[in-house]
Amino acid sequence: MKIRLSVDVTENDRLYLSRLITDAQRTRSGIMTKRAVQEHLNAKLAEYFKVLSSDFWNSHSKPLTAEEARDASDAITYMRSIGKSDGEIRAWLFMQRARLHFAPKKIE
Repeated sequence: MKIRLSVDVTENDRLYLSRLITDAQRTRSGIMTKRAVQEHLNAKLAEYFKVLSSDFWNSHSKPLTAEEARDASDAITYMRSIGKSDGEIRAWLFMQRARLHFAPKKIE
């Protein structure tokens, strides 16, 4: 999926980034080109989401129990029977996982 994002970067910020990134493409005045700034920000976002997704899915999630797996399978079967698309089903499953992950802990 592509998301268009508008980021205002001042000339001073582009100059600062040029000093940090030695192999960046530069204009004649020594600041990073627009394309180099885009590539740098895309790389940083990719790193961020890689860390975020691995933290969310791997370190905090535990495998589903047999009962939870059966409930999810039944829900998927029901959603397919009422004509939901695969994307809608994935979104629902993701939201259920997030609700379980971020729900307040029960006090026993």
